[in-house]
Amino acid sequence: MTKPSHNLMAYNSQICVDDKFKFIVATDVTSSGSDKQELHKMALQTKEVIDNPELIITADKGYYSAVEIKKCIDDGINTIVPPVRTGQELKLLDTYNAKMQTDESKVIIKKRSSVVEHLFGTIKRSLDWDYFLVRSKKKVAGENALIMFTYNFKRLLNLIGIALFRKLMIAIKDGDLSDIREEIALHIAKFRLYMAKIISNVFMLQFRQNICL
Repeated sequence: MTKPSHNLMAYNSQICVDDKFKFIVATDVTSSGSDKQELHKMALQTKEVIDNPELIITADKGYYSAVEIKKCIDDGINTIVPPVRTGQELKLLDTYNAKMQTDESKVIIKKRSSVVEHLFGTIKRSLDWDYFLVRSKKKVAGENALIMFTYNFKRLLNLIGIALFRKLMIAIKDGDLSDIREEIALHIAKFRLYMAKIISNVFMLQFRQNICL
């Protein structure tokens, strides 16, 4: 990983988090010390998991890139990323940067840090995970996926309990999620029906990733 003042033997872990129930819905690793080229890739992964036309992807200013934001716009992905005032990039996205000045955007940006940064803190303290134990990007990607899967597993158990989790696993195995989605929705207070679909999609996706590793 290359940083402005030095090089590190390290990897940059990327995650996208559902802001309501704090599930990790997408993850990846990169050897780059910058996040500027990661927005569109992570947004696409999240869009595949979350089937919601009102999806909003928000990130900190380290992800601000006119090229990446334009890709998201072209793919119909709504993003909220604080602009970095570099002149050239601002000119390319005048309309977008005007949107960043709205009260709605400012509220979303403020909320982001309490969602994502808190989750990384939980992983480091609760799972006692501060660094990767393996080498090579392929192996690191596998370790990263397992750590994020473990977080989601614990998070899901906290939300729905062991009994309902067993029913969910049986439903995934049988390929019939219609009934379990409704049961999960009823189990969690103020739980929207589409969130049950997100949970099942996330776990099916991560099961497939772990099987492929």
